[in-house]
Amino acid sequence: MSVGFASFLLKSNSGVSPGLGGLAKLLSKPPAKFLVFVAIALVWMVSGLALQPWRVHQVQTFDGITYFYSYESWYLLSSLAFLLVFLLIPVATSYVQSTRIGDPTASKSVRMISLSWASFGVVALFEEVASGSLAPVEQGIAALANGLLFILIAFAVREPTILSRIMSIGGLGSGTARPLTSSKIRAGSTRSFALDSKPVDLARKSLFSTMLRMRHEEIVGKRLLLEYDPSASYERVVEKFAGEFVANLEPVAVFTSIGSPVHRVLRGQRDVKLFSFSTNTSTPSRQSETEILLPERDASLLLDAVDKLLQAHHGQEVGIAFDVFTDLVLFKGFEKAYAIISSVAEMADAQSATTLVLVNSTALEGRALNAVRGLFTAYLSYGFEGLRVVRAFGGIPARTNGTDGGSIEDGTAASGVEG
Repeated sequence: MSVGFASFLLKSNSGVSPGLGGLAKLLSKPPAKFLVFVAIALVWMVSGLALQPWRVHQVQTFDGITYFYSYESWYLLSSLAFLLVFLLIPVATSYVQSTRIGDPTASKSVRMISLSWASFGVVALFEEVASGSLAPVEQGIAALANGLLFILIAFAVREPTILSRIMSIGGLGSGTARPLTSSKIRAGSTRSFALDSKPVDLARKSLFSTMLRMRHEEIVGKRLLLEYDPSASYERVVEKFAGEFVANLEPVAVFTSIGSPVHRVLRGQRDVKLFSFSTNTSTPSRQSETEILLPERDASLLLDAVDKLLQAHHGQEVGIAFDVFTDLVLFKGFEKAYAIISSVAEMADAQSATTLVLVNSTALEGRALNAVRGLFTAYLSYGFEGLRVVRAFGGIPARTNGTDGGSIEDGTAASGVEG
């Protein structure tokens, strides 16, 4: 019965968020095949419980006395008929659905699960038929077979998680790949294609790095920390960071929370992938072409999303902004949040990705802030006075250029020494 629900849920929820909403949709408009299967399953189960067509036997084995069941012939025939219905309706439904999945890995996974479900039914019938002195041995074989089938299912779902399927469907950016014929590529780059989403605004190619008095190439692959005053328009810094990567035809993703200033300013922007934490979802789900919802407070899914993101764009210069570190500190405590952001930084470094991590400077104590600063090659500060480079790359304090009040709006920023 549970397999029947699972197979028809898979069919009815293709393209729809999973969970109770998907179950409600199935029950509100159940397919005819589903109703037929449920009716036959109920008749088979009720007849078995009412008539109790079995007997309990005992045999002497090396381990002592072992008990087993034997069943009347009519019940075995009805079980065989139900097995055929099981194979022809729910199992066949899920197998056919697997052929319609675009991702080859996920398609293979669903096929393996369908075949495992079919094997469970065959093994169950084998257990019913087993009788006589060899019944304990046959039932042991059936138990071993069930264990192997569970291992097969675990292997089938190991790689194509919900996140990997979402990533394979959407990816980063909505353009198409094309050769780079005229774009200037810096020395040592092995990139051979990029997103051809729209004409590139050359002024935007250093939109963020210009505020640091650097070129785009100088920030690629670096760890950046942005300490911000929550009452200032810090979301504009993230917007410029994302815009620079888009202008350079490089993938960029932003991890934030639903309703945050960063979410409001970036939501719906083309070629910027949003991973938004939400209290309204229990599993990763696609909100739109450019936004994926993640369950709030689920650190494992955050790390999984980063891993899948980097895998999907291996060899490319990915930009990643994190606007969720302060929330992680509040929800999970500083030590766990620190461990999470450390893992993210290590994964990003392994793929030469550029990371910008935001921290609410008013929410953390001095010792905690100092510990976080140690993870980054450079850190910035943003408040009402504008953006300041507090520490430049390599741990060297930034030169003081006066207090010219560099503006986030005109693309300039003041540099200063901490303290």
